[in-house]
Amino acid sequence: ETVTRVGAGQLKTRHTVGADLDSHCASATRRTMTSLPQPTPVTVSPSEQRRTLADDEDIPRLGGAGAWPTKLLRTLNVTDSDWDVPWPHIGTLGKQLPFPEACAMAEKHGYDAVHLDVDFLLEHGPEAVRGLLQQHGLEPGGWRFPCHLHDLSDDAYFEAEFAQLEREAPLAAAAGYKFTSFHLLPWSNATPKNRFCDHFALVAARLRRVGEVLKKYDMRLALEFLGPYGNRRINGIATSGGGFDFIHTIEGIRCLAAAAGVSSHVGLKLDVHHWHCTGGLLEELICLEPHEVALVELNDSTASVTRRAQPEFDRDVPLRNGVSDSAGLLAVLMQLGVKCPVHVESFTRRFMIKTTDEAIAEHKAAMDLCFDAAEIRTLPQDLIGTQPHINDPHSPPGWDEKMQAELAQYRSRHGLNKNASPTAAAS
Repeated sequence: ETVTRVGAGQLKTRHTVGADLDSHCASATRRTMTSLPQPTPVTVSPSEQRRTLADDEDIPRLGGAGAWPTKLLRTLNVTDSDWDVPWPHIGTLGKQLPFPEACAMAEKHGYDAVHLDVDFLLEHGPEAVRGLLQQHGLEPGGWRFPCHLHDLSDDAYFEAEFAQLEREAPLAAAAGYKFTSFHLLPWSNATPKNRFCDHFALVAARLRRVGEVLKKYDMRLALEFLGPYGNRRINGIATSGGGFDFIHTIEGIRCLAAAAGVSSHVGLKLDVHHWHCTGGLLEELICLEPHEVALVELNDSTASVTRRAQPEFDRDVPLRNGVSDSAGLLAVLMQLGVKCPVHVESFTRRFMIKTTDEAIAEHKAAMDLCFDAAEIRTLPQDLIGTQPHINDPHSPPGWDEKMQAELAQYRSRHGLNKNASPTAAAS
């Protein structure tokens, strides 16, 4: 047995891998579900629950030809360096394995997919990668993106990294990997003095170039925003009145992709912790198109501090602390019909005393529990219903008719034809 620190200075004995986690998470889920007002169930047919992609030939056809996934893929990520996640890996489990061992572990613990070790790809080639995936019955997950898009990378450094992307992208594509991911820092560099708009223009220009490579090899870049406010408060120079903050929300990533003209191949890397730190609203998610979510990271934020004071590197497996709504996020993504890799990203030193096998087992148990909770989650009518929205619930009888009559008088007085365009009316 091993001893693990939990809560405020308490010690707890763990006898079996995953069993205590399952009990803890299940009780936390029950507490959450029973303490909140239960919405009226919404009966929606399976076909109505799945949004289809817009009829746009530039948007990758998920689930069709080209090895796009047909569901949310429960993905193992052990191609990462320990704890501090140094370049060049994505995410973290706190453990590291060579790619062949990672594939074997993924099969052993029932994962759908595994993230790529690019070093293995470069040394052994795409055929070796595809062979291991086939041998272990796995699908491709994601691979690490080699370019720093933000302003801490100067032009010369970006050009070198862009050349690296041009070398690696065709190999990753040949290995079947469609998703790559990176993060944006939520502050602008004070030297040189880049304000928000300067930084935005720089990243959009770089992203536009990257988009051409992504389109050429039919790939999706998952861009992650970082939510904890402390990052913006202390980095660069003081946030107050300085304009040195940068993108740190879902809408920010979407606007950046749209401005760069690459929305078809650049989407969101949704980390539950960062989403929680910026509000954690299901309303933000339900309006997304399925192709806009390219990678998901499940975890749970810290219970001992406020949302505003959440640290960057202190998270546990999903549902463990009862803080972040991982199950709600997954439920909305299922409602939308999102299909992409999903992995658990926990930053907790309690995994340092566990073996790799134990850590992977606990991550998988937490992920499965989160998926189970999401599948039974009933989304409320005020989130997904089609009932009318009443903007002025206290309006007196006849008020709407009065407003319509006054609007008609205004149009008539100013010569505005209701069916004419503003330009035509002005002329």
